[in-house]
Amino acid sequence: VSSPRHLQPWDDKGQFILMTALDPAGERHPFLLDTATGDVQPALPWLTQPIEELHISRKAKLACWSTKTDSEVAQLQDGKTLQMLPGITRAVPHDAGQWIALETPGAPISHFDQKAWDQSTPEQRAREEARRDEWLKRQPDWVSKEAKPPEIQLLDMKDGARYRVTAFYGDRVQWYPYKRPYLAFMMWGIEGKQLNQNVAFTNMGERLRMLGTGQIPLGIERVDAATPETP
Repeated sequence: VSSPRHLQPWDDKGQFILMTALDPAGERHPFLLDTATGDVQPALPWLTQPIEELHISRKAKLACWSTKTDSEVAQLQDGKTLQMLPGITRAVPHDAGQWIALETPGAPISHFDQKAWDQSTPEQRAREEARRDEWLKRQPDWVSKEAKPPEIQLLDMKDGARYRVTAFYGDRVQWYPYKRPYLAFMMWGIEGKQLNQNVAFTNMGERLRMLGTGQIPLGIERVDAATPETP
């Protein structure tokens, strides 16, 4: 095999590593690496189709795999499907088993009209948009006018509810291995504004606590699972 990715511990002793790699046909599949011998063997026999991403939680007994267009949450032992996620390009389970961090392309954002929390009145906003639109009409066709930021969502495995994070954008999400739910990711921007890319690390504990009580915290929106890119 070649091009190993997604290396994850498979046992407590550290002898076996789960990873994905390209097989001789050039398709990516899961494999187990024996660090004592260097042997590589196929893993997860129920996962037969080529994949782009694979993230597991042994504690939660969950496996999340992705193609270029969608993702699936399944039982780690037998591959029984728990959630199908069209439009989601990456899914990462938390060890507690309730929350799955998701990635998907977000709604387009103008390069020329990026704001934090927008507190302008409807009249002020309309004037700003009219000025922006008039200015954009004068730009040549080759000028890039919009960006589609990487959006982070949260899937609640208890009831299937999905939530969009609007407080920040990013990708390469990982749950930090700590008892409290911390997220680490490559940041694209904050509150609708693109910033210099950097590694971000944030405590999601209070947000998840509020969601568990039926409240929607600032920087989170409920999202229709059928339309993950709806603004």
